[in-house]
Amino acid sequence: MFRGHTIALALGLSLLTPLASVAQDATPETITLNCDDVVPRDERMLQSMGLAGNAPTLSVHEVRGLPVHLVNSRPDIRTADVLARLDRALGLLEEHVPWHARRLRRDFSRLLVVRYPCRGAYDPGDGTCIVELTFCVNPQHGDPEVAATILHEAMHARLHAAGLPLEFEDRARQERFCRRAEIEFGRAVP
Repeated sequence: MFRGHTIALALGLSLLTPLASVAQDATPETITLNCDDVVPRDERMLQSMGLAGNAPTLSVHEVRGLPVHLVNSRPDIRTADVLARLDRALGLLEEHVPWHARRLRRDFSRLLVVRYPCRGAYDPGDGTCIVELTFCVNPQHGDPEVAATILHEAMHARLHAAGLPLEFEDRARQERFCRRAEIEFGRAVP
């Protein structure tokens, strides 16, 4: 289930008026969000994200058994390119670290591809793996980099599932744990 409030938070907007059930039973159809339904506290944030005056689209898909929600605010980025990159990245994980790849469906409730201030993030609130939209399709970054980002966030999900708090004091230790999985993957990829 994809709730309007989740969509608003996925866009990185601070404390918004929740959208009225944008897609309760989301299908692979594209949904245009009405930005008038979103009331941000800080209009400058929308501008800095390149969303002011644009109506981002939400499309719901499935890639290798994982639900993928794509919020595309960039008309120059094709949905097919994003999905193809995710498919190749997940394929690399399945091929080179299958023990990690098998757990992805348990680690994440979904992948969310959206404009974001970093390459990836894990949202423990709803188990979402966030992958940054432009990073996902940038040809300067290879499929292994996208795969490593997803794997890194999966490690955060596992730590959270194991009951370890995602507190800042313990962040360095947790990042080392996540980085070790990336290095393991990097050594396996030709």
